[in-house]
Amino acid sequence: MAILIKRPGSIIVSHTKQYPVVAIREGVIFPNTESILTFGRKRSVAAVNAAFKSDRKIIFVSQKSSRINDPLGIDLYLVGTLGEVQQTLQGNEDVNALVRGTKRVTISKWVETEEYLAAEIFEIPDVVEESEEMTALSRLLSSEFRKAVNMGKPVEYFTMLRLMAGQDPAELSDQIASSLDISTKEKQVILEMTDVKARLIEVRKFLGHELKILEIEHNITTKTREKMDKSMRDA
Repeated sequence: MAILIKRPGSIIVSHTKQYPVVAIREGVIFPNTESILTFGRKRSVAAVNAAFKSDRKIIFVSQKSSRINDPLGIDLYLVGTLGEVQQTLQGNEDVNALVRGTKRVTISKWVETEEYLAAEIFEIPDVVEESEEMTALSRLLSSEFRKAVNMGKPVEYFTMLRLMAGQDPAELSDQIASSLDISTKEKQVILEMTDVKARLIEVRKFLGHELKILEIEHNITTKTREKMDKSMRDA
């Protein structure tokens, strides 16, 4: 059951239904992304299987510390992502799953079951201000991301497919944020940003740092190759 809560400029949806929760040890699952993940912890496997056998809906929340093996609600961030388990492949003790993030959510209530952690949620709507500046930011970020990929930045196949198809600013910011080489804490900050323009700016800041490193690595590689070529010619 979902309850609509009206607030100025937006409608927040409260879900009284309980969804299985998977704790992500490191990293963040963003909306508008697809990933193939392996789940090995007993409660994570149980949550994924329960979701797949039901309506396939599941909540992904990141751990505050990766050192905790069996996290409780207090060990997790309150903002996560409502997702779907699209396919599963069972292993001996683990499960591989194709998952898709759909919406930002905040946890309104933790629920302990015998097999896994569950929760009730509020959906968090994006704040989008359509403007020429937003369009320009999106194009610039997309261009810089393609440049980073061409320089060797590793990117998941699904991310490249979506970006090549063209995405709106909210989707673009989430997909690139998912691929950034930054800490879980930094990704969590981006996940909790509801203002899409601010999110684009933050993602571009981190991407710009990666681009600088890639350019330095490229220059070092080029200079090393030139020295080797010169040594071979002089030999």
